[in-house]
Amino acid sequence: MVPKIMGVVILGLCSTSAFSYWGDPVKLPDKINKVGRSVYYARISPDGQKLFFTAGAGTWDQIFVAHWNGTDWGSVKKLGPNINGPRRTLSPSVT
Repeated sequence: MVPKIMGVVILGLCSTSAFSYWGDPVKLPDKINKVGRSVYYARISPDGQKLFFTAGAGTWDQIFVAHWNGTDWGSVKKLGPNINGPRRTLSPSVT
């Protein structure tokens, strides 16, 4: 994860090579990092096409998804009530 900036958590991604060396983190676009005060608990789907993450301000955290379009992460969508409850919903798990 990219470090906190002025108390706000932002997401970044690292790439890895065939030799398992991690690259430097690259900050994700604002359309992802500006969903809530903090954005965290990111998970990428096994096919690499969806990014699930939690965003919020501590009392209304919810799970969101962004789709990879081949060159960029597309628009962000809050998952519906089958996933997000009336209280904090944290740490998505992808199988």
